Amino acid sequence: MPYIEVKGLKTNYIDEGSGECILFLHGWGANLETFRPVINYFETKNRVVALDMPGCGKTDVPQTDLNMTDYADFVNEFCKLLNVERPVIVGHSNGGRTILKLFEQNPEYPCKKVILIDASGIKHKRTLAASARLFSYKTAKAVLSFRLWKKKSEPYLEKLRSHFGSSDYKNADPVMRKTLVNILAEDLKPALPNIKVPTLIFWGSKDTDTPLSDGKTMEKLIPDSGLIVLEGAGHYSYLEKLGEFLRVSDYFING
Repeated sequence: MPYIEVKGLKTNYIDEGSGECILFLHGWGANLETFRPVINYFETKNRVVALDMPGCGKTDVPQTDLNMTDYADFVNEFCKLLNVERPVIVGHSNGGRTILKLFEQNPEYPCKKVILIDASGIKHKRTLAASARLFSYKTAKAVLSFRLWKKKSEPYLEKLRSHFGSSDYKNADPVMRKTLVNILAEDLKPALPNIKVPTLIFWGSKDTDTPLSDGKTMEKLIPDSGLIVLEGAGHYSYLEKLGEFLRVSDYFING
């Protein structure tokens, strides 16, 4: 696969096919290959462009932690370098969150259509139990991180991260862990009315990572949008219900 330097990071990407351009943005901890069955389908009739986001797949891990502004800037720079103009943008999970950020920054963002799949970006209040767990972790971390015994406490800190952290947090390196904290702290719900291009929303009925209620909220707040619930599917609904996803999205994109 080819590489290109984006914002100082060696970035893995694909650029295949011709015609109406579709830009694919994968989710947290994934890579462009999670879209491979979809890419293989559309490359026969469209130009398909996809990239590994910073710290994912074969793209370099950034030197310092990122936030959603950095993600949006990264995508904008990538599109500029590859002459991707007014694409249809498809975003899964954190890729959907990145799309919301692009429209938060620019309500006239130059794209033709949007497809959101089990998209993140709406911040939820923590339950009392979750808040208690987080407080316990932060308190224990503060004690164990005290300068006098920080070096000796590192193994215990890692055990704390394992006990209290999500699987995404546990599997990330330190820079990407801080990045995950940064992006989860931002609520992009106010950006939803900015998306005025035709928008198709896919959601797995059994998604436990991003609840179906988020999809319903997005349909309500994005002016020209429609929600398709893929029954029985989870967070990777487009893969679990690939045939249905391809039929509907192809009609939406190509008519």
